[in-house]
Amino acid sequence: MSKTTPKIEIRLTLEGEMARRFLELKNSWGFESNTDLLRMLITRAYHQEIPYKE
Repeated sequence: MSKTTPKIEIRLTLEGEMARRFLELKNSWGFESNTDLLRMLITRAYHQEIPYKE
């Protein structure tokens, strides 16, 4: 039996205050792509919530 890697596709529309916050983080952290910022946010949240795993 083969193991498959999970795959999630996300399409997200942010408006108003949420869009402003996202862009502020993107500019502050120097990201050029929205995807890279989203990956960083997921990674940071993961390490905050599950600090002792991996």
